[in-house]
Amino acid sequence: MRMSRNTLAVTGRLEINMTSGRNAAPPGKVAPNEGVAGEWHPLVLANASQCTITHEGHSYALSLYVPSTPAPATGFPVIHVLDGDELFPSAAEAMRRLSRFPERTGIVPAIIVGITPHSDGDSRSRYRHYTFGPPADPASVPFGTPSGEGEALLAFITEALPSLIAQRAPIDAKRIALYGHSLSAYFTLNAAALRPGIFHVCAAVSPSLWWDEQRILNQSASLKATRIFLACGEKEAELNDPRRSHRAMLPRLKALEAALGKPAIRVFTNEDHGSVATVAIPEFLRFCMISDE
Repeated sequence: MRMSRNTLAVTGRLEINMTSGRNAAPPGKVAPNEGVAGEWHPLVLANASQCTITHEGHSYALSLYVPSTPAPATGFPVIHVLDGDELFPSAAEAMRRLSRFPERTGIVPAIIVGITPHSDGDSRSRYRHYTFGPPADPASVPFGTPSGEGEALLAFITEALPSLIAQRAPIDAKRIALYGHSLSAYFTLNAAALRPGIFHVCAAVSPSLWWDEQRILNQSASLKATRIFLACGEKEAELNDPRRSHRAMLPRLKALEAALGKPAIRVFTNEDHGSVATVAIPEFLRFCMISDE
């Protein structure tokens, strides 16, 4: 069903459907095993809900975690997490657990918003939604890879999404954060540069600077208006894959760090490009709570 602009369709609590091995019983049933039987149910994430929304012709899946505690007078901080289909559960659970005792962890309750642009089953859609132009080296991606529609997603996040979130809980417009990993981290850097002052903190975890590193470096002056969290996995420097070695994660991050002046790169021990996406979340939550230096 096509929805009009800013139409919010809530589909209920966030449910994670799980399946098991090749000999699994039909959905909802557990095969008898030596007298043990039971029934499977969807896994529900506490205090979470989800919806699908269409904005300016683009469809987005949203996941929302709202703390169960009363909102402060200024409203809850809001942390947007891109690639929400993969990272939202980790971010929401980290927030729920770490904000229980803010006096110990330094993390106060905040809203977590998972954002996933609709892909139509096309694995290349991330290139389209998270970039603002073609790659600097056209040979770095397959011919015909779509790209350059990042402005549409950025407009949705900054113009339409705040009012939708505010319908569910009061928000603190001065404490809005954005978390991205890999290509979506490349997006967060562009977002911070193109909308200086909108986000008080942005995370770029293993950003795909190879897409167009010079574009980011050219915007370094605008990036200084936002506190930037830079991180990568220790094992990203050990790439033996010739298809990916040109991406040179750590050297590119160091060049960006030098251009920005203030950020310090966090290198997570024993983590690679994939695993660091979730491992970095608790540290980023702490980073969000630090007062501007």
